[in-house]
Amino acid sequence: MKYKIVCDKHEFEFEKKINDLLEQGWRLHGEIVVNLVNTGENLTCWYTQSMLKDD
Repeated sequence: MKYKIVCDKHEFEFEKKINDLLEQGWRLHGEIVVNLVNTGENLTCWYTQSMLKDD
């Protein structure tokens, strides 16, 4: 079994990465996690999803 974490700060790029992996046989593991990261000057939203694939 393989495990992958997909992370992106752009919603549409994140969606594309997830859809591409689903087409390659990966499956979702858990829920999407959305984190707000404050860098002092900017507030950034990061989307994260765990995925699994059988060997």
